[in-house]
Amino acid sequence: MPNHDATLVTTTVQLPHALWTRARTRAAEQRENLRAVIVRALERELARPVRPQREPRAKRAAKTALVALLYAGALLGGVFVPPAFAWNEPDSFVGVTWGASVRAGEAALTKRAAPRWWLILHNLGFGKGQAAVECQPGNDVGSPVPRCQVFLELGDAILIGTWYFGEETGFYEARGQFATEHFTSLRAMFVEKYGVPTRVTTTNVVTYGGANLTNESLLWMGKKVVIRLSRFDNQITTYGGFEASTRAAYDARVERLKAAQKKGKDAL
Repeated sequence: MPNHDATLVTTTVQLPHALWTRARTRAAEQRENLRAVIVRALERELARPVRPQREPRAKRAAKTALVALLYAGALLGGVFVPPAFAWNEPDSFVGVTWGASVRAGEAALTKRAAPRWWLILHNLGFGKGQAAVECQPGNDVGSPVPRCQVFLELGDAILIGTWYFGEETGFYEARGQFATEHFTSLRAMFVEKYGVPTRVTTTNVVTYGGANLTNESLLWMGKKVVIRLSRFDNQITTYGGFEASTRAAYDARVERLKAAQKKGKDAL
């Protein structure tokens, strides 16, 4: 099961020096090409005569200002990123409403439990007798936070993860894994339900066997909810990862990480 104190991270693997140098060179060339395109667009826009009968002056001024903004960003060596599209922030995740109690969560998760035949095969393989949904109240030994450890069926994928519940806040976070072969179908389901991600990142990774792969990570960052879906999790080529939490829980976790990093730095 994933570590509760883990942070939202993207899997990274150190690339060989030659590949890294080539990637940096390609990125520099792409930035240079972008700057050239923006400069030409600005020159064309400023050279056009004013034609009020074809385009209102206010509209042309706004367009010119946008091109100038792009130009300024290019000169500074960066790339202008337009505002992210709005997405559908959900009131629940995989059937469990944010703020729900652990018992309400258990009832909702049980409706999505993995098929019995899959669970039998899983238990035979790992020598365990775990149920599809196991929930524990918070205690001081092993499970300080109320949680449900689950095997859920979502489309053609099985999600293996943990749903966390606060004593006062109720359900606030879920995270886990799935077989990476199901990433494409899960990606389609997430995009259809939540809309266009606010950020999509790709990272070149190299397995221990030397295979070159591309990890894709989709992030939906909202005012109330944060969701991430990645092709590869900690175990490259085997599992993908998913994480969903309230924005309050996400921000608190980021602050804890910053504090821990500062404490470690001060101890050096």
